[in-house]
Amino acid sequence: MPVAGDLAAADGAPALIFLVSGPPGAGKSTVARLLAEGFEQSAHLKVDDLREIMVNGFEPPATEWTPRNDQQFARARAAATLIARLHVADGVTMVLDDVCVPADFERHYVELFAEPQVHRVMLKPTWAALEARMRARAGPWDELLLSSGAAASCYEGLDGLALTDWVVVDSSNQSADETVETVRKSLRLASP
Repeated sequence: MPVAGDLAAADGAPALIFLVSGPPGAGKSTVARLLAEGFEQSAHLKVDDLREIMVNGFEPPATEWTPRNDQQFARARAAATLIARLHVADGVTMVLDDVCVPADFERHYVELFAEPQVHRVMLKPTWAALEARMRARAGPWDELLLSSGAAASCYEGLDGLALTDWVVVDSSNQSADETVETVRKSLRLASP
């Protein structure tokens, strides 16, 4: 299996991997896309898209975590890790975005986190900001995640995460562009 090497992007900078995480509605996909746009060669992958390729048997996150949820998330995260490694081996910076469930979700990313060029970003707006964003955007899963309590459960689970290796950003009062700039400054990345 290809592993990230010393290949550089076209601009001469080494290719990097970013994992942008947070609860539903935190702005992961928007921020990840904008972050990726700041590199000459880059790709953005929503790990949800890998889970949602299931035609039958898809199990959305809920307040009760099941073995099937775990299997589907683990499979999607393993695929995302492989995809990220393939891109970086070709000199392409990869920005993944993924929700932070279950509370021990980092175990699904053990192989990814072994890569030296991985940067972890956790978006952690306030609950009020998060709920307002979800209600305003009305995405395909937002009402279910709010009404079932799954979004609240995920948000509460953030308090149990040891985020010592993460850049944690409270994006409550920031635009997506401001959040990306905060991330870039925190990681000491030059602005595009």
